[in-house]
Amino acid sequence: MGGAAKLTGDDIKAIADAVLGSEMADLGFEGVEVRHREIYPDEPSLFVRAKVAEEVPTPFDARRFSHLHGVLHNALLARGEERFPYFSLNRAGDVPPDVDAILSEL
Repeated sequence: MGGAAKLTGDDIKAIADAVLGSEMADLGFEGVEVRHREIYPDEPSLFVRAKVAEEVPTPFDARRFSHLHGVLHNALLARGEERFPYFSLNRAGDVPPDVDAILSEL
C-alpha cells in the first residue's frame, strides 16, 4: 500500500451513502455499514454492507452488483482510499454472516 492517509469509517460511510444512494434508490437503499478488517498481514480491508429493502430479489443481478461495487471502489479511490472494499448487500430481515466467526476459521 502506498502510504496514503486512510479515510475514517465515517468518511467512507458518507461517501458510500452519497454514491450508492442514487444508484440504489429503487432497491429501498437504507445506507451502509462499514467495518475495517485485516485479512492478510499488512493489507487492511474494508467491508461495506449496503442495507436494502426486503423485497430485493435473490439472486441479485450480478452485472448490477459489479457495477455498484465499481462505483463505490472508484469513489473511494478518487478520495485517496487504497484499501479494497469488500461489498455486500443485506436485505431487511436477513441475518448477515458473522464475519468474525468466518475469519477465525481461516
